[in-house]
Amino acid sequence: MIKRFLTLLLILPVIAFCAPQAAPQQEEPDNQEQKDPENGDNNGGEEQNPGDDAELYADAAPEVKNGDIVQATNPIVEKFLNEVNYEDKTYNVDTKVLDYYGGFNGKAYNENGEEDPSGTVLDWTTAAYYQHKGIWPDGDKPMKYSIRWKTADLGGESGKLNLHMEDRLGWKGDLEVAAGSVYVEITNLVPNDSYNYKVTTAGGKIVAEGSFQTKASSTLHQVFFNGASKKSEAKSYQAAGARNCRDLGGWPTLDGKTVKYRKIYRGGRLNERWEPYPLNKQGQKELLFEGIGAEIDLRGSDDIIKEPAVAGLEHCHPVIEEGGKVMLGVTNPSNKNCAKWLKFDQGRSDISDVSNYTPTADELEAFQIAYRGKMKELFQFVLTNVKNNKPVHFHCSLGRDRTGTLDIILLGVLGVREGIIAKEYELTYFAPVGYCVSSSDKASNPGPIFKNTRMAWVYSDVVPYFWQMAGSGTFASGIEKYLTEVVGITKAEIDEFRSLMLE
Repeated sequence: MIKRFLTLLLILPVIAFCAPQAAPQQEEPDNQEQKDPENGDNNGGEEQNPGDDAELYADAAPEVKNGDIVQATNPIVEKFLNEVNYEDKTYNVDTKVLDYYGGFNGKAYNENGEEDPSGTVLDWTTAAYYQHKGIWPDGDKPMKYSIRWKTADLGGESGKLNLHMEDRLGWKGDLEVAAGSVYVEITNLVPNDSYNYKVTTAGGKIVAEGSFQTKASSTLHQVFFNGASKKSEAKSYQAAGARNCRDLGGWPTLDGKTVKYRKIYRGGRLNERWEPYPLNKQGQKELLFEGIGAEIDLRGSDDIIKEPAVAGLEHCHPVIEEGGKVMLGVTNPSNKNCAKWLKFDQGRSDISDVSNYTPTADELEAFQIAYRGKMKELFQFVLTNVKNNKPVHFHCSLGRDRTGTLDIILLGVLGVREGIIAKEYELTYFAPVGYCVSSSDKASNPGPIFKNTRMAWVYSDVVPYFWQMAGSGTFASGIEKYLTEVVGITKAEIDEFRSLMLE
C-alpha cells in the first residue's frame, strides 16, 4: 500500500508536466486598425482579397463611397467666400482677399498655409518656384475623389471601362476609363447636390455603383480640366491644365432668384501656341464630360488661336487686345493696341512696327466703334449657345482681365449684387502665380504690386462706369443701359438671357 502511494506521488508531476498547456490570452495592440462596417470601412466589414490593388490605389484621390457626403469647393476659397462681405460701391475702399492664403500676396508661408513669422517678402520668381514645388496651394482646383473597385471585379475583361454619372439638377455624362483601371477620379462637383454613379466594363458588367452628396457649405462650382506638364520647361510653375476656372452659377440675385449652374463658365486659356500645358487628351474628355459645348477666346493678336481647344465646340474669337473700358469700347486704347487692331484685325499692310505707330483721332474712334461691335457679338454668342443648350466657356490667357470684364457684365445684367461680383472677381487670386500675377507684370512690378483685387485696374475701371450709367438705379440697370444704348443689344435679348439663366 505504501509502495503504491509513493509510486503515485512520482507519476502525478510527470502527468501534470506533459499535459497540454492553455495558450496565454493575447492583448490586442492599441494601434490596430478597427473596421466599422456601418461607416463603410473595409467594404462593409468583408475581408479584402489579397493582391496588388492596394498599391494600385496609392496615387488615387481619397475614395468616395456609396452614401458619403463630401466637400465640393476648395476649402481655402470657401473660407474667403464665407467670411468676407463687401457692400456695393466700396471697390475703392479696401480689399480683404490678400489676407487669405492664395495665389500670391508677397508674403512667405509654410507648408501648412501659415504666414512665416519672419515677415519675409517674396519676389515674383521665388513665389513661382514655391508654387511649382507644391508649397503654394491649388486654391483654384475643386476637391477630387476616386471611385474604386477591385481587379477581380473586372472578371478578366481587358477593354476600356465607362463612368456614367447623373445629378439631381439634370446633368449627366459619360467618361471613358482606361482599360485595366481599378479606380476613376472625379472632380468638378456642384455644391449642395446629389450624384449617382455607375462604372461598367466594355461587356456591360457593373464594377462600381452608388450615390453620394455634396455639402452645402458654399455655392461656388469650381472646375479644373487636366493637362500635361513638362517640369523641365520654363513655364512649368504655371501648372498644367485649365486653371482659374469656375461656373457663373449659384450666385443669388437682388430679386430673389439664383443663377443656374452649368450654363456659363469662365477661366484661363484652354490651349496656347507655345506650351502643352492647358489641356491634354484626358482634359479634353473631361471638358466634354462637364457638358461644355462652346468656347469664347478673348485673347489678342499676340496669342489668339482661331480654332476651338476641343474639336466640335462652337467657337468665337473676336480678338480683344485689352480688358476694362477699352474692351467695352468707351475709351481710347493705347497707341500700340490700336496699331495692333489696325494691322492684324483691319489688315493695314503699311504698319510694320506697332510700337512706333501713332493712330489718328479717327482711327482711335474707329477702334471704339469696332469694340462695341465685338461686345455685341460676344453677348449674342453667349445667348445663342445657352438657348441651344451648349454651355459656354469663355477665357482669355489668364482668365483675369478680359475674362473679368465679360464676367462683370454677364453676372451684373442678371442682377447679382455688385458687392458679390467683387468677391467672385477676386477668386482669381487663388489661382497659381502666373494667373493672379502674370509674367508680363514682372519687369515693371518686381514686387509685384499688380494683383487681381477689386481695387485693381479692371474692376475699379469698369464698375464705376456701370454705376455712373445706372444713375439712381441698380448695378444691373447700369449694365443694361450700356448693352442697349452703347452696344446695341435689344431689351428682348436681355430678357431672354435672364429667363434662360435664372431660376
